[in-house]
Amino acid sequence: MFLRGLIKPWRLSRSLKKLFCLTLLAVLLNIVLLYLLANNDTSGTWKGQDLAVGSSRNLSNAPRAAGPRRKAVVLFSRWRSGSTFMGELLKKAGRGIFYSYEPLHEYGVHVLYEDVEETHVAVEEVKSILRCQFDFSEIDELLQKNPLLREACKTNDICKDANYTAEVCRRSSLHVAKVLRLGLQWARPLLEMEEVEVKLIYLVRDPRAVISSRSRVAWCSTPSCKDVKTVCSLLEDDLFEASLLQEDFPKRFHFILYDQFCQNPFAALQDLMTFLGLPVTKDQRKLLQSKLPSTDPLSIYKNSTAQAQLWRQRTSFIRVVMPVQRRCWDSMEVLGLRMFFSEKDLVDLSLPVLEQPVEL
Repeated sequence: MFLRGLIKPWRLSRSLKKLFCLTLLAVLLNIVLLYLLANNDTSGTWKGQDLAVGSSRNLSNAPRAAGPRRKAVVLFSRWRSGSTFMGELLKKAGRGIFYSYEPLHEYGVHVLYEDVEETHVAVEEVKSILRCQFDFSEIDELLQKNPLLREACKTNDICKDANYTAEVCRRSSLHVAKVLRLGLQWARPLLEMEEVEVKLIYLVRDPRAVISSRSRVAWCSTPSCKDVKTVCSLLEDDLFEASLLQEDFPKRFHFILYDQFCQNPFAALQDLMTFLGLPVTKDQRKLLQSKLPSTDPLSIYKNSTAQAQLWRQRTSFIRVVMPVQRRCWDSMEVLGLRMFFSEKDLVDLSLPVLEQPVEL
């Protein structure tokens, strides 16, 4: 009746009347739809979910910058596990790479794995560095191992300014950081960062080779570095966490057994770069092809395949191999490593140290 009374005073053609009615119907439908959306309060529901997710992940309160997230690769490993060599490979993954070398160096020769304030502070330090937030005390260490920053500082008098360093970091094509002093369970907060897209590489080595190498350096004097029981316990915890991270972050967590990498380094490098979504570079191939002899234990220019087996010829079977095999037995089985039951077998390099490919 309302519509009929509204239209009656006008002398309209049938087609105009039909158009008028359809227009009014569309207006009424829009009014009803807006009413329903307002009462359902859909936006409020999503806001609540977003806050819940943010609080459960313990994310930073700092707002994320607009545009695509910065990309970072974090190498998790331990001392004398091939991390210097692997870090150099990652540093040569392209032009414009910003390399943060051992950002937790000030914590000394310790592995932070307990849920205590010191560990949380260390995690926040790594997160700040991945966000390209630095303080003055860190600049000298960064300059020593960061070719991108050194090159930028050649033509700039303010290279030790933390803000300038942060700007160089933000403009880099990729940020690579090597972390040796955190238990692997503390990698999860890094992978959950919203403002930085983190990919994580976990590098592990035969614990017999690790202990053998550490026994020859004076600075390795703490339990988490030299005590076989502690080292094996930390390895077991890391391998358990690695299996969880592989399941939870299959596209952003990559496991490398150094001994396996050195058996076929070119194929392993290709696999690594595929994971990173980058091509293998000429500088990386050159590094792998290097066969220069070196007596420097920190030199990365040496035959990686031969270097991986060198420990077998200068390690005490009784003082190193037997104790490590006894304490690390389960972890070594997970890694697919051969057990040596005599000194003769240990030095026989025709017996490969890797019996089967590792499967986490």
